[in-house]
Amino acid sequence: MTRTSNRLGAPFGLTCPLLVVALASPAMPQNVTYNAEPTSETTLEVGVDPLEVGYAVTATVSDGDNQGLALYAVNLLTDTTLIQSLTVQEPTLIAPSFTVVQSDGTPDDLDAGGFDDDLALISGSQDVFDVPGLLLGVGQAGGLGAPQILITGTLVFPAIPGTYHIHTGPGQGAAQDANVFKLGDLTQYPNVEQADVLDGPGFEVTIIPEPGSFVVLCCLAGLAKRPGRRRVAAAC
Repeated sequence: MTRTSNRLGAPFGLTCPLLVVALASPAMPQNVTYNAEPTSETTLEVGVDPLEVGYAVTATVSDGDNQGLALYAVNLLTDTTLIQSLTVQEPTLIAPSFTVVQSDGTPDDLDAGGFDDDLALISGSQDVFDVPGLLLGVGQAGGLGAPQILITGTLVFPAIPGTYHIHTGPGQGAAQDANVFKLGDLTQYPNVEQADVLDGPGFEVTIIPEPGSFVVLCCLAGLAKRPGRRRVAAAC
């Protein structure tokens, strides 16, 4: 996994000639791992299959040191060279609860030269002041289950054979973020804290050529047109 945000606070110790004070190491920071996962076939054939792949962006939250996801902000990165459609929040758990600063993503057009093919600023937050209405345990194996789907969508691909990598990560000027609910009494504010953000491997989509569409380049001297010989034609 690739770390995309850092937290300070490495353990340290105090040493003097007569006394060594060993300080307890701080607890491991809470972490949220985002990942992009396919929900449909990932090998597509030009001219045969629709060049579309369904996907879901998920979150997995560390257990035991918090009470689940409170806010997510994630970017979906592609190398498709095409502008992608906006995302949709998972309808059962996420859409009813993560209603604050909610965004279905925007094409990452922060480049001065034009659009990008990513979806940036996909986000949502629970209303941390509505304590009775909070949904706890989101993204935790020991809570509501992990990984938790945050959003879904469909990506389109060009009719250009190759392999395309789909994953989460920091976008052009769009940082990722995650807040989790603290342990203890959530009526005591602030009741959330920032978590470390990690990214999973994502997935790959392979576009293969249309059947029979290979191209033969007749550039060898032996295939050049010569007097008394037929021209050699390559059928594609």
